Amino acid sequence: MEQRCKRRKFDKERTMFILFLVFMACYYGWRMFALTPWYDELYTYYYFISRGPVYAAIHWPLPNNHIGYSVLSALLGLFGNPVVALRGISYLSSLGSLVLIFEIGRECLSRGTGLIPVFIYAGCSGPGICPGNILLFDIVLCTAAHCSGASGADQGSPALRG
Repeated sequence: MEQRCKRRKFDKERTMFILFLVFMACYYGWRMFALTPWYDELYTYYYFISRGPVYAAIHWPLPNNHIGYSVLSALLGLFGNPVVALRGISYLSSLGSLVLIFEIGRECLSRGTGLIPVFIYAGCSGPGICPGNILLFDIVLCTAAHCSGASGADQGSPALRG
């Protein structure tokens, strides 16, 4: 019995997205190290992140301690780089947001238009507004899919299907 490898068809949209994601990863990485920290970032780093994940977790009633962010940042701080500890979670969530928006766009919109929400999102995202933008884009994309009656079964990515 002969087994054959099933070759995937070349997907221009996915390739363009991967190139764009690599570009944005470099851009976000450059910004992470090039921009000086703001006052509230330094306060959060000094009083919570630099003292470790346990300290950040148990001092939840103190002002400006966003527990989830502080604990995750303190875990990144264990690698030794304070800039990565301070902004690494934002870096990872920004890249993850691009992937999520692309997959939802491919699932909900017609073939070939999955990059449009990614470009719009990347153009209007910034520090601190990432979760709000994701929620907005999820609502818009799901509403567009619902209004158009597209199920996405024949056009989208299987990543979001159960």
